[in-house]
Amino acid sequence: MAMNPPNISSAHAGLSILRTGVLAFLWVVLGSACAKGEPPAVAPTPQLLRAQTDQQVAATQLLSDAEVKKRYQSCPGGWYAGPRPGKARFTKDPWLWTVTSEFAKRFCIPEEFVSTELKGAEAVAFKLRQETDEVNCGFGGNPDACGGELLLRFEVYIKSDVPLPKHPGFDANSFQAIRLPSSMLITRTNEEWFAAGKLVDKKNKGKVFTPFPGNQVGLHGMKGGVVAWPIAAMYLQTYYGSVFQGIDYYAFDASVGFLGNPGVKQSGVEWFAINFRQPDLPKMRNKRTTEGLELSDFDHTIALPKAFMDKVVEVDTNRRGDLERLMDKAFKRPAGQ
Repeated sequence: MAMNPPNISSAHAGLSILRTGVLAFLWVVLGSACAKGEPPAVAPTPQLLRAQTDQQVAATQLLSDAEVKKRYQSCPGGWYAGPRPGKARFTKDPWLWTVTSEFAKRFCIPEEFVSTELKGAEAVAFKLRQETDEVNCGFGGNPDACGGELLLRFEVYIKSDVPLPKHPGFDANSFQAIRLPSSMLITRTNEEWFAAGKLVDKKNKGKVFTPFPGNQVGLHGMKGGVVAWPIAAMYLQTYYGSVFQGIDYYAFDASVGFLGNPGVKQSGVEWFAINFRQPDLPKMRNKRTTEGLELSDFDHTIALPKAFMDKVVEVDTNRRGDLERLMDKAFKRPAGQ
């Protein structure tokens, strides 16, 4: 989409305001540091202030359409639509990303998303997802206290030719029983559920519509090549074959709250992985946990980079703020008490 050229006079006025604001901010910060007995590392000379201000202004200068295309939209597969320096218009990005160098070059992905530690997938995107299609209300007897389930959402991009342990009855073109958002407000009778299930069986003729039925994928804390601490089961919510040429898309949800468990550190977890296994794995027949399984016991492993997972752990452990706000509203108590 073509961009309208910026209004030059408005841009100059904006830069002037920004320059004045930055100067004021710097003086406040430097003055505060001195008041605390912490002298600034460099004296606040006019030259220093102007240099710092010019850097701030330079960071806000917009690129032309041609410059944006040359710098950010020249890759063979497409380009990242999120924020980039100099772009006036972009798509808000709520995700944490980790991608391979190959994926980044194909789709003009920011270099800071690239990790050589990512193995077994082309890209993984993560965010804390709050269920908005089915929101429960009435906590603490307050009808206005509402909250949807919080979930860890991992969206995974894997090459189509990777031999994942998909259910033998899976057919990507099979008939699917779809759960539409508004239908969440209608609780079905047993007769309705059974009728829907029979229709799926009839259409699919014994085939299944998900490549990973049940609990076949898990987020695991690893120590060396062994599962030291199973974090959470990951349930496939959406699958699209060839969402990009030669790359499939899988959206998994997992329960919140387990990454901050003290057992993760106590068990000596060194790294995290998403592991895929066959439903009839012999070692699982008499076990209720994947703890102690080795990498060789799984059909496929996605090794997740440490820096990426550090941020994921932080998001999961800080989610309590959302729960506390809900409880404050439910019991009509002042925030934070």
